[in-house]
Amino acid sequence: MATTQVVKVLVETLTPYGFKSNGKYVNYSKQLSAEDKAKVVPGAAFDAEYYISDGGKEYLNKVLSAPVQATESKAEKKTFKPKFEKKADADKMSKSEWQAKDRSQLIGGLSHDAATVVAAMLAVAHYPTTVEVLTEYKVLLEGMLKIRDQIN
Repeated sequence: MATTQVVKVLVETLTPYGFKSNGKYVNYSKQLSAEDKAKVVPGAAFDAEYYISDGGKEYLNKVLSAPVQATESKAEKKTFKPKFEKKADADKMSKSEWQAKDRSQLIGGLSHDAATVVAAMLAVAHYPTTVEVLTEYKVLLEGMLKIRDQIN
């Protein structure tokens, strides 16, 4: 048989349909007012009236006493921890290291461009040996690097 019972509640966490208190999940009753529902926040402690169904499921019917914010222990208190940590000055790249990295990436891009041009040339003209193709690639890559140096 369904009953009601007065219980001391300490709200641990909220759920979409209720909250967790004293290690058990409790749903909101249809009779719970919006005003009482607003009092149910993590860390709040209060006396409440529970409706307990025949199956043993517990529902919060009413908040009977004014909620008191429970003090958190240091173990329960959550601390903010960033997903990344700033690098120490020793771990930072110097200007010359950045320039070397940029140059390496640029050469990789230019190398790709030169290979693309050589592939287009192969489609148009006939080169009898691989050495001639590689020579054309080298000439194009060196030319692209000279153009890059002139721009900077």
